[in-house]
Amino acid sequence: MKSKISTFRWQAILLMVAVAAITRLITPAIFNGAANFSPYDAIALYCGAYLSNRLAAFFVPVLAIFFSDVLVNHFYFNGWTLFYDGWYWQYASYALIAGLAQLTLSKKINVLRVGSASMLASLIFFMLSNAGVWIGGHLYPYTVDGFINCYIQALPFFKNTFLGDLFYTGFSFTAIELILKSHTSLTKSVDLMAQRQA
Repeated sequence: MKSKISTFRWQAILLMVAVAAITRLITPAIFNGAANFSPYDAIALYCGAYLSNRLAAFFVPVLAIFFSDVLVNHFYFNGWTLFYDGWYWQYASYALIAGLAQLTLSKKINVLRVGSASMLASLIFFMLSNAGVWIGGHLYPYTVDGFINCYIQALPFFKNTFLGDLFYTGFSFTAIELILKSHTSLTKSVDLMAQRQA
């Protein structure tokens, strides 16, 4: 029974990853192109929380985000772009977010922990991705003022990241918990019926 639950857990997580990655394709149309309102941080969070295999917890979200990025670039920016400027800063943030989830959510999941992890994920993405923008040197000078201005100009994007993370994390974790609990209850009922008939 444990192996069946483990297999179903993988299937449920991969289904949610696929759904979230697909929603990234339609998010710009639904939310009028709201930059950074995406499920990416949520994908990293629930993979880190639910996938016990550490390598999978890091690589599943990164690969899903990569393929989603390729499709978004094709459909919205008219080109097959595999890697964009500064992609490694954003992908590093997703890996850190998955690590955060492994530390804070892999043993116990509740509303407070998930909400706190979502807010920390937004902060990690904001700090790391904008450090990459500043270090890239294309928009802001290598000065203290340039560094500060980079983060000030990014605040509207942080708002979208924060709201997107709360929305997608709340929806994803609720859906996964409901799916896993309903499957566990169904499996127990079927096993009980089989025992009575034996």
